[in-house]
Order: sequence, then C-alpha cells, then structure tokens
Amino acid sequence: MADYGWNWKVDNAGSVVFDKNGKIEIVDDRENLGQQIALRLKSPKGSHPLDPEYGLDLQSIQEYKRFYRSTEELLKMIIFQCLIQDRNVKKIDYLSVEEYDGRTWKIELKVITNDERELLFSTLINQNVDLRGVIYE
Repeated sequence: MADYGWNWKVDNAGSVVFDKNGKIEIVDDRENLGQQIALRLKSPKGSHPLDPEYGLDLQSIQEYKRFYRSTEELLKMIIFQCLIQDRNVKKIDYLSVEEYDGRTWKIELKVITNDERELLFSTLINQNVDLRGVIYE
C-alpha cells in the first residue's frame, strides 16, 4: 500500500491546528490525502506559484454555464478535472454536488487511489463566487 505522507493538520480556514499542549497536530496517510484533496478543492486554480493548473477553476463557471443543463453538472466536471490531476487519484467513483447556501456547495465523493484504496470524502467549498452568476470581490 502507498504511504500518502504526513503534513501539518489544518482547519477549514487553512490555519494550522494545535493540540491542547500547544503542539502542531499532524495528519498522515489517508487523512493526509483527504486533507490534500480538500486543499486542492478550496484553492483557486493558478494560486500555486509552481503549478498553475493546481486548484479548482470556479471562474470558468461564468464562461461555460450556458453549455450545461445545470450549474451542478458543470461544477462536477470542473471538480473532476481538478482532482484527476492529483498523482494519487486513479479515478473518482462517486461525485455529488448540492447547493448548501447561495455561495457554498457541499461536495461528496469517493476517490479510488492508485493502489486501489477507497477514500470517502465530504467538504464544503466557497471561493467567493456566487455560482448563480455574480462574482464577489
């Protein structure tokens, strides 16, 4: 089985998490992979200086939404394109997108890793883009 490394644990806002003794909490293996996926989904495409393709391209929703039945279908395609770039992701077996509120979406998915392990995952995304059509600065 693959080892997905370790990293500092971060909360939903991206801040490092400390334990009750003031030490940085660590995530490893599958928990680290889940955190990597969450960070990829919550990062705007182009935000990583060494990898311009890293992140979720929510801005393209404004450009392409007229070609899709629903914003949910377009968002699924954009999420798929984002996650399939991760070297640990072999395929996305299940992907659900539903509106949580006007500017936040609940994402649930099942990822199959390169070593055939399943990772069930759920997160909320909000990139200051109202997916109904208004971009907030």
